[in-house]
Amino acid sequence: MANTKRVQLRKGTEVEHSSFTGALAEVTVDTTKKVLRVHDGTTVGGFEVSKARYTGISSTSNLNANIKYFVDTSSQSFQVTLPSLVNVGDYITLIDSESYWSINNLIVNSQSGQQFKDFEGLIDSPLVCDVAGAFVDLVWEGSYWRVFV
Repeated sequence: MANTKRVQLRKGTEVEHSSFTGALAEVTVDTTKKVLRVHDGTTVGGFEVSKARYTGISSTSNLNANIKYFVDTSSQSFQVTLPSLVNVGDYITLIDSESYWSINNLIVNSQSGQQFKDFEGLIDSPLVCDVAGAFVDLVWEGSYWRVFV
């Protein structure tokens, strides 16, 4: 690769980014979530650039905000736990990749008593995903996880 230049960006974990304000137009790497963050010089943590692809999970996991997950419960029911470090507008997408949620449920646990809210009202944690082939978008609204199906 003749005439190429290597560029290395500053990096840090999700926790480190939560107390870091980057310079205007600075781009950094979140090593926890493996995403880029674009900074405006004033917003702590900057703005995450969403991944274009889905992350696959098939066992008990701790989820990260602003990630899309293909969830495979074909072998077993299992639990996932939502992140404790969230900002208003953060989201998580869960997709039943093998259409097994009706047989092996996905159990979604929140942090610190956080509740879910759908079109009917508030739902206490955990949220049970039990419809085969479904997808769920969860968006943090500051007081609860808004559920979109």
